[in-house]
Amino acid sequence: MVVGLGPEEISLPPPTMFVRTELSLLGSYGSTISEIQSVIDLVASGKLKLSDSITERFPLEEVNQGLEHLHKKIGNPIRIVIQLD
Repeated sequence: MVVGLGPEEISLPPPTMFVRTELSLLGSYGSTISEIQSVIDLVASGKLKLSDSITERFPLEEVNQGLEHLHKKIGNPIRIVIQLD
């Protein structure tokens, strides 16, 4: 887990490593580590179902369209998922 934004670059594994080991990359803006941990705990306990808030899914090839929907608020997006498969 990487928390915070700093001036230094962050190195990521090659894309094949994400696929082979089923790694996930998650970004968050404006939350404390304890708030993030609380959300993780709620999801893990089944009290918070993030899938209920997914309004659209886009394949990786259409990531720009998904970002446009978020930026322009097309279709009232709550959570958009980019699928890598």
